[in-house]
Amino acid sequence: MVNHVFVADNSQFLKTHHDIMATTSNSIASPLYQTARIFNGPTSSYNFPILQQGRHWIRLYFFPFQYQGYNMSMAIFSVTAQNFIILSNFQTQNGSVFKEFSLPVVSDNLVHSFIPAEHSFAFLSGLEVVSVPDSLNTDDAQNCGPTRDIAPDFVYGTATKMNYANATVEPNFNITWKFKVDSGFQHLIRFHFCDIVSRAHNMLYFNVHVNSWVVAPDLDLSSLTANRLAAPYYMDFVLGSSNITILSVSVGPSTSVSSRNQKAFLNGLEIMKIISPHGSKKTRRRRRRFRLIVGLVLGVLGVLVMVLGYHPLLHTVQKTTTSI
Repeated sequence: MVNHVFVADNSQFLKTHHDIMATTSNSIASPLYQTARIFNGPTSSYNFPILQQGRHWIRLYFFPFQYQGYNMSMAIFSVTAQNFIILSNFQTQNGSVFKEFSLPVVSDNLVHSFIPAEHSFAFLSGLEVVSVPDSLNTDDAQNCGPTRDIAPDFVYGTATKMNYANATVEPNFNITWKFKVDSGFQHLIRFHFCDIVSRAHNMLYFNVHVNSWVVAPDLDLSSLTANRLAAPYYMDFVLGSSNITILSVSVGPSTSVSSRNQKAFLNGLEIMKIISPHGSKKTRRRRRRFRLIVGLVLGVLGVLVMVLGYHPLLHTVQKTTTSI
């Protein structure tokens, strides 16, 4: 929500049988989370006009609090966007939460529906719909290339690297991050690199791992960036669906290139869950253009790279921002 201005939602976009405007005097909550709209009818929907078809970011904000007879931490509900079930039997019990999705919109309107579970209700604190420039499009899940359009400069200006300054032998360890993921879904994994570690070209080689696989062996960023140091570069990989609930990402020294300069590093990381229309866990390759990318997860790599850090990239494009 950095530099974001939220305005009250416009009733012309909302269709509901019964809703309640709730407020809280909780001074800890930001102004965005001091109000909420409660939906206690069968289905309530927002219908937003879309000026330009294509991929859009959708952000939903929630902050549960007690209002009269409604304890929002007990609310259970589902949320749909077009033909996608983006939240199923969702419940948030502690503190503020926001959920972010990337959705292809191929019509002139975008419909968000809130469907309470039986004997429950739904609520919402804030909502954003942001048109995504083509340069940020992740439909082609086998991308790689040098660009500064994919992430802000501060992502590429910091890195986590191997530290073996006092080692007497060549390093033989990895830097590893582990993330909880939902089983049964494909995941798109995007690595962000910018060589701010090397002092010369072709002096640094390392491996990139996802779980037990080496997805980028003997990575030499110099050869990928036309021998430019400190040039941003990203790589995308798709991990097939499986029963795993922990996803492991590692960078470590090359096993085939002997070099004392094998300082593996990583500047930034994104992990995105891919789902099909109607919430199906199975996604066919021929329908990749219509996948929904959901649940952006970014790791702590030198600095905390948060989803909110990407907002400045989107300020100049079409944006609908709603505070309830």
